[in-house]
Amino acid sequence: MRQHSAKMAFGATMKLLILLFLSFNLSVAYSSENPRVLAHDEAIKAVHDLHFVKDGRGMTLTPDAVNMFAFMAKLFGLSKPRDGFVEDKSGTKVGLFTKRWGLVEHDKEIKGFFNVPYKKMNVGAMGCAVCHSGKAAGQYIIGLGNKNIDVGKLAKDVEKASKLWKKMTVLKRKSKEYKRIENDSMAFAKRLGNEKVTNLTQGLVPISMIMSWFYRAVAKTEMPDTTPRGAVKVPHFWGYGKKRFVGQFTDGFGNGTHAGWGLAVELAGTQTAENVRKMIPKIEHAENILADILPPKYPFKVNQIMAARGKKVFNNTCFKCHGTYERDAAGLPIYKEPKHIEIDVVKTDRDRLRGLTPEFLSLVERNPIPDYIQHNDVDPGYFAPRLEGVWARFPYLHNGSIPNMMALLTHPLERPKFWDLQRAGERDRFSEELLGLTLPKKGSREYKKLVREAKSGARDVYSTDREGQSSKGHWFRFSDKLSNQDKKDLIEYLKTI
Repeated sequence: MRQHSAKMAFGATMKLLILLFLSFNLSVAYSSENPRVLAHDEAIKAVHDLHFVKDGRGMTLTPDAVNMFAFMAKLFGLSKPRDGFVEDKSGTKVGLFTKRWGLVEHDKEIKGFFNVPYKKMNVGAMGCAVCHSGKAAGQYIIGLGNKNIDVGKLAKDVEKASKLWKKMTVLKRKSKEYKRIENDSMAFAKRLGNEKVTNLTQGLVPISMIMSWFYRAVAKTEMPDTTPRGAVKVPHFWGYGKKRFVGQFTDGFGNGTHAGWGLAVELAGTQTAENVRKMIPKIEHAENILADILPPKYPFKVNQIMAARGKKVFNNTCFKCHGTYERDAAGLPIYKEPKHIEIDVVKTDRDRLRGLTPEFLSLVERNPIPDYIQHNDVDPGYFAPRLEGVWARFPYLHNGSIPNMMALLTHPLERPKFWDLQRAGERDRFSEELLGLTLPKKGSREYKKLVREAKSGARDVYSTDREGQSSKGHWFRFSDKLSNQDKKDLIEYLKTI
């Protein structure tokens, strides 16, 4: 009897151990001595510190950063900035940088904001990490798109504060360069904050910002207010080394053979074509190191039995657009080129494509640095992105219109119409089951509050009713055939890619 009980206990223990073993992600841990891992570490450090301010030009906001931002904190009813962020009365890190503009605070530092010394000035400017670093499930990830960045709100605030600050410092002795940076930065803020063409929601950046430079540089006029916003979520950087050569941006419009598009946003700011030519070696180096960035590993448990079933589902459906996935001997992903899908196939929101008019293409062809900035001739459509690290890249689709993966696997008519973006990258906002943002129960008090805020235009609430933010499309013949268990299995597999 004792022997039988012992056997039963042993068997139960083994079953438990097997289940626990299968619940973890079994992918090989990244070795810190692996050359690709070392290159990744160097790349993310470089991106963290990277900006393209030269001669007081670039993504500049003010020639007097410290005093200007302290003034802005008072102007907008916030407390004085300390250690790079703003604290409210309870000591919570919110306010000017984080809650109001959606910037990322990590290790008591606002990421991507720089005070660049130039001719006895502290030029306030934005670097790459402002947009291209962010949080997912509480992890800070360099190379991930910032889920909360609000360039439109930032620009409107800078424009308003700059006008007042200029009046308040009218008696201050200002050099010629100070005045130039002050005026250029105000003009940049005015363009970026133009409510007719800028982003309407946090986490989205308008392609109109880049388009504006071509109108000014070539047509010698301001961009028409009728230009589509073309707002898209900030792209991630891993896999960029393969993607850039088949097409820049979510639609493949930009030719990535040369590095010029890497500074398109700087030109949209206060940078000049002459300075861009001088910085080509720096731009090319930056573009090349992006190829070394590795995707973040899924940080939680994975049910390997479900993932194995999900892989079969994926290989019978999704792989036709999103491709297949392999790893090298060290367990690191082998990057491949993404596939471009025509809009009549994917049928997602078209606003991003509407700006690619013959007039705009002509401006690109006649731009001041045509040897570095060129366009591709592609059919209207979007890339089906590669899915490495997809767990961290919610909200999904090019315009960030899907809060989590389960919603993406749901019929377009049944997808969520709006959701809260506040603290989108924090751990408590992440659902392991849905793979993305948590959502309030429909009909709940929290849900009704979101409805009211969405209708009032709250920028930290996503509404699919807004221009360019529809969640239609990405629904195929096989989609209706997927059972709920198929979807759960598929989500579990996606965690392992």
